Amino acid sequence: MVSSQYLLFREAGQEYGLVRSYIGHGSFNVQVLGAEDDSSPCIITAVVRKHVSVAAGDIVLLSLDESTSEDAEIIKVYEEREIEELIVRGEISSRFEIIPED
Repeated sequence: MVSSQYLLFREAGQEYGLVRSYIGHGSFNVQVLGAEDDSSPCIITAVVRKHVSVAAGDIVLLSLDESTSEDAEIIKVYEEREIEELIVRGEISSRFEIIPED
């Protein structure tokens, strides 16, 4: 089990996301993994400011840009064991709807 002191949880202005694809210049298409009652997941553009390895399929923590609902910064890329702990704690669903890419 992952110690919660090392596991970053979503706070106000943050969301969990699923990296869909790399679009260049440190930017990614990311599907926001909304709450269970959120019936309209969306895809936003997220950038990585730090040199962190990010790949399609990664679960990430996003800091949302308050000035636009379409931009965010990836602040954490979760490891597999961390994802399992987020699922156990009910932070993310083990099953979520994948939005087809255009």
